[in-house]
Amino acid sequence: MPLYFLHGLTVSSDLTVAEWPAAVPGSAPDAHIRLGAVPLALEGARETTEMWDAAPRRLLLRIAPAGRFLISDGQDIVIDAAQGATDGDLVAFVVSSALAALLHQRALLLIHASVVLIGGRAVFLFGPSGAGKSTTAAALAARGFPVISDDQLVCRRDASGTFHALPGTSRVRLWSDAADALGHDTADAVRLRTAEAKYAVTVDHAGGISYPVAMGVRLIQRQGAALGIAPMPRVAAFEDLWTYCFRRRYAIGMGDRARVFRDVSALAAGVPVMSLTRPVERFTAGEVADLVLSAAGTQAHV
Repeated sequence: MPLYFLHGLTVSSDLTVAEWPAAVPGSAPDAHIRLGAVPLALEGARETTEMWDAAPRRLLLRIAPAGRFLISDGQDIVIDAAQGATDGDLVAFVVSSALAALLHQRALLLIHASVVLIGGRAVFLFGPSGAGKSTTAAALAARGFPVISDDQLVCRRDASGTFHALPGTSRVRLWSDAADALGHDTADAVRLRTAEAKYAVTVDHAGGISYPVAMGVRLIQRQGAALGIAPMPRVAAFEDLWTYCFRRRYAIGMGDRARVFRDVSALAAGVPVMSLTRPVERFTAGEVADLVLSAAGTQAHV
C-alpha cells in the first residue's frame, strides 16, 4: 500500500497519487485512504446540500462521476466508487475535496493558493481558478525558488501566532500551453484526467516539515490593466482571504466557522498581503514572477 507524506501527515492509501511525495518506508500513518462502503447520507448531519452532508468532524461527499467519500475525525477517507469511475477520477476528488475536509477536521487553515519558498520563508499566491497561481509558482521554481505546495496553502498557527506552511504536493498542475511556455515536456508528466489537457509537472520541491509564512500575493487579472503590485489594506486582505479559504463551506458545515474566522483574521493581521494585477493578455509568467520576487525583496538566483 502506498505511503505518502504531505501537510505534516503520513498517509496510507489504497490509491496511487503520483503528485504526492513518498513517506519514509515503515512510517506509522496518521491518516488512511481506503476503498469501502459509504452510506447514501450522513446520519446526524447538521447541514445537508445536494453534494454533501456535514456533522461535527464528519463529512460525506456525493460526487456523481466518482462516487461517495466519507471523511471522519481527521484520520479516515473511505471511498465508495461509482460504477465506471477510474482511479484518476477518484484521485482527482481526493486531492481537490476529500483531503481538504480531513485537514479542516485537524484544525488547519487552508487557502486556495500555490506556495513557494523565498529566502527560507513561504510566500503564497492566491486567487480564483485560472488566476495563474500554479503557472507563477512554476516560473518561480524555474528561477530557483522551490514549490512548497500547489493549489493549497495548508498552514498551522503556533503558540506565538506565527503561521507555518506545511509542504504538500511535489508537482505543479499546469495546462499544456503553460507547461510548453515554461519548457516542461508533458510527455513525461502525469495527465490528471483523460478529458483535460492538464498535467502534474515535476518542479523543484521544498521538502521539510514547515516554513514560516512571510507574505501573500493576491493574483488579479483585468482587461487592459497595467502589470503592477501594491500592498493590500488589511480589511481587503481579510475579505479576499476569507473568499479564498479553500473548501470553507465544509468547515462551516462541520461547525468550525469560528475557528476558521479567527485564523483568517490572524493571517490577514499578521502577514503582509500584496495585490498583483496583470492584464488578460500581453504578459509572461516570468514578468509576474519578477514582481513577486521584487515584493519579497529577493533577487532571482543566477
